Amino acid sequence: MTITRHFSVQEWTDFARGLGDEAHRSAMHQHLSTGCAACGEFVATLQRFAPIVASEAQYEPPDQVVRRAEVLFPRRTSNAVARTRAVAKVAS
Repeated sequence: MTITRHFSVQEWTDFARGLGDEAHRSAMHQHLSTGCAACGEFVATLQRFAPIVASEAQYEPPDQVVRRAEVLFPRRTSNAVARTRAVAKVAS
């Protein structure tokens, strides 16, 4: 009986993106060739998402959309700043 090593999510993600050294990728190919269904399904899912994720990094929302989002979701100040302002308001 041969015990095969399963790889981490990070390793499979790099594999699906074509990253990593050739020796490591070869070991991963070999693991898949043993018929590991769980890893095979996981890699297939990652490979379906890889092109979507790659194109997402190139997306730039229109300026008007960014401005609307900034109005709808104003940046929050830290709790420390908010407390300082509240204390200053009460003290005055």
